Amino acid sequence: MPKLQRDYTKFCSQIDGQANLCADVTLLSPKQRKAIVETALLHSFDFLQGFFLCMATKLVSGAEYLDGTKPIVLMPARSQNAAIINMKTIGRKKPKKDLRWSKVSDIKDNCKFVIPTTEHFLITLAFHTILIDEMRKIRNRIAHNNSDSRMKYQTVVRRYYGADQKHITPGILLLSDRFAPRLIDQYLAQSKVLVKQMVKG
Repeated sequence: MPKLQRDYTKFCSQIDGQANLCADVTLLSPKQRKAIVETALLHSFDFLQGFFLCMATKLVSGAEYLDGTKPIVLMPARSQNAAIINMKTIGRKKPKKDLRWSKVSDIKDNCKFVIPTTEHFLITLAFHTILIDEMRKIRNRIAHNNSDSRMKYQTVVRRYYGADQKHITPGILLLSDRFAPRLIDQYLAQSKVLVKQMVKG
């Protein structure tokens, strides 16, 4: 039977590693500080997406939450690979080519024929939609920096600054001392809270 404990422990260790990298960057140049926190945000969001995929497929293939409770599964699978196949094909007129894990709406769509929307895993994700949405928009601005990612990133800037601020790059936003704790620290800590709640840790 698949288990979540090892994946949960690994995720926490990964996020702690990124937090340690960002902990004391004051002696570095501004350019270096921004590069470190932007890289930490990129890695941390990738870790989150990977955990969402891992947890969903493990729940479908028989894993329990860490407190021993069993999820309600509509279409059980014998393995994580089989769970992915079910997500792509069950209940669909055409198989999904790709399963995306960066938006709560996409995750719900991936799972809608195999996990009920009332299941704890999906309810917890929905509760943390703003966190996931903000991290994704910042991540895309760092990774792609095209007109679409810049426009969507400004919605995050507006939330914290009250208006568009074209000069506020992700590095500046994540490190700004006008927020306490810094946003990079908030995002990393909240990511661990999200995952702990998801696994019922």
